[in-house]
Amino acid sequence: MRTYFWIALRYLVNFKREKFISFMSLISLLGVAIGVMTLIIVLGVMSGFDRDLKSKILGLNYELIVDKPIGIADNDKIFAQFSSFPEVTAFSPFVSGQALLMSDERFIGVHIRGIDLAREMKINSISSFIKVGSGSLNPQELLVGEELFKQLDLKLGQPINIFSPITNKHYPFRVGGIFKSGYYDYDLNLVFSNIEDAQSLMFMEGFYSGVGLKMLLMCLV
Repeated sequence: MRTYFWIALRYLVNFKREKFISFMSLISLLGVAIGVMTLIIVLGVMSGFDRDLKSKILGLNYELIVDKPIGIADNDKIFAQFSSFPEVTAFSPFVSGQALLMSDERFIGVHIRGIDLAREMKINSISSFIKVGSGSLNPQELLVGEELFKQLDLKLGQPINIFSPITNKHYPFRVGGIFKSGYYDYDLNLVFSNIEDAQSLMFMEGFYSGVGLKMLLMCLV
């Protein structure tokens, strides 16, 4: 180690020859060091940003989704099969679709997802995203994103209407809670409801759009 250090010092500092050469060597060394330091910092920041973005996107989604083109019936044998798989640690059926949320004279298109909140809390991070609310979704209650709440100037408990393009009807709801995932698109466009209410909105009584799974192997990755 001393030999390497001596050789590096020998070519970096040389008082017997032109001092300008030693100065240029020092500048070159500092340039390389600063360049490498900058690259390491940028990679560290981007890696942290990537993990943060993934946690926000996946926090309200599922590790694996099972669905059918015609929907999954609530008495489908597939639910019993999920319970028999040791790799499946939890599962939660859901109903999803597009709808129009209306408050006073303001309205916005939203993606509504009907869930069983107790089951949902076992397979993703929705419980940590709920900022205001009781932690339950009662009939005709909506859990809305913070950005949507601000944009429509809503209030907790305020009556709002949902128009379903499937049934071509209006359905009365109220603001039951607020969530904040930190991902702007979700906080503005995603709305959660009781799963039975979503089935009525999407004309899917007795059926689910799909089933979200939490897998043991994915938990270990």
